[in-house]
Amino acid sequence: MWVECPTELDAPVLIFGFEVEDIAALCAVMVFSGLFIFEGFIPVFFVTLGVGLLLRRLKKGKAPGVLIHLMHRWDILHIPGVLPVRDTAYSPVMGDFDDG
Repeated sequence: MWVECPTELDAPVLIFGFEVEDIAALCAVMVFSGLFIFEGFIPVFFVTLGVGLLLRRLKKGKAPGVLIHLMHRWDILHIPGVLPVRDTAYSPVMGDFDDG
């Protein structure tokens, strides 16, 4: 008896076509727009829906986890074990390229 093997073994977890960090970003947009920008459910729903469609459009064809890497590149999120984004210049002479 043969059992069909899935073609992708390490598929990301998707909820309604979004990754977990995308859902977290959409929840943050919903909370931020609900608390500070709009009153009522309908405008908040449409803003969140628009951001979700924009996010899906921007992520189309990109690797999974691209939102986390963009946040790391923009220095919003620090991923442990990954080098920082800022360039560090080294000089044999003390005081030439001080970062402090």
